[in-house]
Amino acid sequence: MDELATVLRRERWLLNVLLFRLTEMRHLLAANDSRFLGWASAEVEEAVARVREAELIRNTLVSRLAREMEMTEDDLTLSSLAHAAPEPYRQIFADHRVAFLDLVNEVQSVSQTNRRLATRGIQGLSDVLNMLANEDDDPQLYGPSSQNWARPAASSMDRAL
Repeated sequence: MDELATVLRRERWLLNVLLFRLTEMRHLLAANDSRFLGWASAEVEEAVARVREAELIRNTLVSRLAREMEMTEDDLTLSSLAHAAPEPYRQIFADHRVAFLDLVNEVQSVSQTNRRLATRGIQGLSDVLNMLANEDDDPQLYGPSSQNWARPAASSMDRAL
């Protein structure tokens, strides 16, 4: 049971790392700052891979523990361990169960928000591209035929210099 408690603690830590990475991505998406989205996405993928590795290790331990306890793997849950295990494991498994439920809910919530923000960003980009592609409705802002081409507006950087 020591080994399972250790693996569960590591898996909780990895889920927290995943939640952190997803939260970073949410902030970038909300700020409409795409410069670092590639990095953030790669970090989320790495965090997901580490969680999956930890899940495989946990599943192996649960299988072994279920055989030792003469139970089926489906019957050996954190809830059942929290009820049947001797102390201090009873409390350890109960704490892990509550923490996992909270973490999974948070990860799902942030993931849904990220999907919504990403969809909105893609739609905004699509709208801008459609506007630029439809030159009959909107005149070209910059280019040889534009009035703005010869006289670009002074930027705040120009004024500062």
